[in-house]
Amino acid sequence: MLLDRKPVRILLTGGSGLLGSHLIARRPPWADLVATYHTRPIQPAGAEAAFLDLADPSGPEKIIRSTEPDAIVHAAAIAGPDDCERDPEGARRVNVSGTLALAKAARERGIRFIYISSDLVFDGMAAPYDENARPNPLQAYGRTKLEAERAVRAQLPDHLIVRPSLLYGEPLGGNENPITWMMKKVTKGEPIVCFEDQVRSPTWAGDAAGVIYKAIGSALRGYLHLGGPEGLNRFEFAKIAAEAFGWPDEVLLKSLSTSHPQAALRPLDCHFRIDRMRRELGYEPERAQNIMPSIVRSFSGAEGKEL
Repeated sequence: MLLDRKPVRILLTGGSGLLGSHLIARRPPWADLVATYHTRPIQPAGAEAAFLDLADPSGPEKIIRSTEPDAIVHAAAIAGPDDCERDPEGARRVNVSGTLALAKAARERGIRFIYISSDLVFDGMAAPYDENARPNPLQAYGRTKLEAERAVRAQLPDHLIVRPSLLYGEPLGGNENPITWMMKKVTKGEPIVCFEDQVRSPTWAGDAAGVIYKAIGSALRGYLHLGGPEGLNRFEFAKIAAEAFGWPDEVLLKSLSTSHPQAALRPLDCHFRIDRMRRELGYEPERAQNIMPSIVRSFSGAEGKEL
């Protein structure tokens, strides 16, 4: 289904998260947006807010019936890998069963469905990954996202599965992201432990919002890898942030992930090839070095870059 620039009613799940908050803030004039929340109520400017509990089997059907969207951007999830590892059944209930119920309700009404997945469906052994790469998640979170991807594919002909990589940006929502996590460390006088052996494609959340709005109005289907223009390890990314914020070099502590065990395994290198995003949507994402000064200004009340 190709959507033109007539008003398009969009149901956005996960409106209180980092991506959701940037989708709300960067809503184009043609988007009639309904943003859902679960634990943190929101008051989105220029959009409606609605409660959604994905663990409630009747929740997805009710929200679609009450909002009657033309398109769905499904970004809500239990997204913490360690949280999912500690409670895999709870994660599956929300990330898989909730997604399946939403997809079924969308199928019955012919609604375009954009599912927000993750780069953590990959094992980090064959980067850079394009959309044809074979997933092999290492942890419960990645497994739930992959299972949800397959449910969406099975239920919906008009679907797009978007896999973002390491979102960061202005903290418009309540969720922590790499920038706010580093700021907390600096404020507490603690070192920022940076893994040199973990490589991602850090993606400004503003770019992610721009890509998703372009995708809503396109006929694009299948998979789309959404990432920044370069692979960076955690130390390289932290150094860019430190230079922009003016933090001293000594706050950054190089290390290896193997020295800091976590509940959930993380892939070492899952950075992306983003040729399809560039070719079919005509979108060129910002380099972290270029957008970071704008993020710094946002913390002092100045406006960040607009799309």
